[in-house]
Amino acid sequence: MAVDDDFDIPDTGAVFTFGRSRFADNAPSKFWIKNDMIVEIACGDEHTAVLTESGRVFTIGNNDMGQLGLGSKRPVSKPSCVKSLKPEKVVHIGCGRSHTIAACRECLPCCIYLVLFT
Repeated sequence: MAVDDDFDIPDTGAVFTFGRSRFADNAPSKFWIKNDMIVEIACGDEHTAVLTESGRVFTIGNNDMGQLGLGSKRPVSKPSCVKSLKPEKVVHIGCGRSHTIAACRECLPCCIYLVLFT
């Protein structure tokens, strides 16, 4: 899933993806995070981030600039939890061309965003 893709979050919490990407087979597919509803999705050029109800962030897609925040630059074809954010309560996410940002609960009063990876 990336900028040109469409996405939908049904009541089940599953995310359905379809679109063009060199990291997917371009056929409709779905994923969900067990026992944690997906509440927000953000897309970059070739990567996607999802935020769960409990405040966890999962990323998938191209990672040539480290934009997935997983500690490597290898592409990822299945949603992977951003472990460095586990101690935080993330409340919003965003993606740009090759970066991902997250806003943590503690940051909101002063409008400071935690830049994850660019």
